[in-house]
Amino acid sequence: MLLVLCCGFGIFGYRVAFKDDAEDVAEKYLSAVQDRSLDDLRAVICASEQKRIDGDEWDDDEGLLDWEITSSKERENSATVTAEYTGTDDDKIRTGNITMTLLKEDGDWKVCDVDETRD
Repeated sequence: MLLVLCCGFGIFGYRVAFKDDAEDVAEKYLSAVQDRSLDDLRAVICASEQKRIDGDEWDDDEGLLDWEITSSKERENSATVTAEYTGTDDDKIRTGNITMTLLKEDGDWKVCDVDETRD
């Protein structure tokens, strides 16, 4: 019985300790955009946003080159993560900010809204 309890708490503790926080999920979202991976993007976005990207293709004239998370705020079931980014648009370098709103779905953070402002 003690072995079962120890193993059970060990697995629970591992999941809690190594579960992605909102900032980790935002990083995965930005990596998926940079890599142009719709499969990776689907893994980190809200269920309500899944249909929005079905059938979407990447714009060949735009690309995400680099980013840095500048702020994040987590609450119990929602979070906001902001990043400064550098990208390309029609072969021109552009910079700006991306603010991602995340919600918890089945205990996991998911990106549900993205707001971009360009400098």
